[in-house]
Amino acid sequence: MLRLIPAPAPMSNVSAKHNNLILRSRLLKLIRDFFYVNDFIEVNTPIMVKTPALEDHIDAIRSGNGYLRTSPELHMKRLLQSDCDRIFQIGSCFRKGEKGRLHNPEFTMLEWYIVGFDYLDILEMITELIRYIFSELVNGMQLRYLDQTLDVGGAWDKLTVESGFLSFTDTTVSEALKNGQFEARLVHNIESGFSSTKPTVLMDFPIELGAMARASQNNSAIAERWELYLGGLEIANAYSELIDPEEQLIRFKRTAEFREKSNLEVYPIDKEFIQALENGIPECAGCALGLDRLLMILSNRKSIDEVITFH
Repeated sequence: MLRLIPAPAPMSNVSAKHNNLILRSRLLKLIRDFFYVNDFIEVNTPIMVKTPALEDHIDAIRSGNGYLRTSPELHMKRLLQSDCDRIFQIGSCFRKGEKGRLHNPEFTMLEWYIVGFDYLDILEMITELIRYIFSELVNGMQLRYLDQTLDVGGAWDKLTVESGFLSFTDTTVSEALKNGQFEARLVHNIESGFSSTKPTVLMDFPIELGAMARASQNNSAIAERWELYLGGLEIANAYSELIDPEEQLIRFKRTAEFREKSNLEVYPIDKEFIQALENGIPECAGCALGLDRLLMILSNRKSIDEVITFH
């Protein structure tokens, strides 16, 4: 039988670090409660991997004969072959050279996958998740973040990448990609124009920026991918998963060529993941959410360093 340990006497002058630990703990419990009640299985996949996913601008940290994972994506999608149609994971991920107000080389990721969903279904799900977290942690749909009132209870702004470029820049998506200016334009022109008072969903990225996303059935130049911004911070990335092994192999090889030309380390293609695609991964969608950035918003902090316990 479990025995309850008596609680210690309340302490005065509780530190900010202690409050952050309490908030993080409560957030993790709420997330697990949400996924458990929706019949998800919590999984753990390797932190040290033989090869990270090939992506244009994400660099992995070497560890022994392998690498620290940049995300759990490839291993989690392989689990979908094992009659696991709803899985989630909370854990550390690592990315080389990412350090700043919104980045840390080690960070905490929530990632989940669900068979039979597409990226629009995942958008509905994250809307429910964010509103559930707010209702439990801030007792409503609103909170103050950096001198603005963020309201997640009303309608969320939604715009496509193409419309974002037309509204906030003097160029088109195709021109920005051709000139290598897409990321700079996105960060400095488009994201800066997003509302700080309600969530914004940036949707339908060019297929060149959907490394593992399915192409739209209506437009093969568009990836079924979206990013979610809260308080102006990008906190989540989701897409309908690409499950065609031939197309995925083509994209991995294209990324390898780009990284080689850019003098970046080229990682081996994950053959076991390609084999899993060949064996048949069902149609599905997934989402990755940065928990440290979400904690920044929930605790009204400006820097990720303020919510990470150790640096």
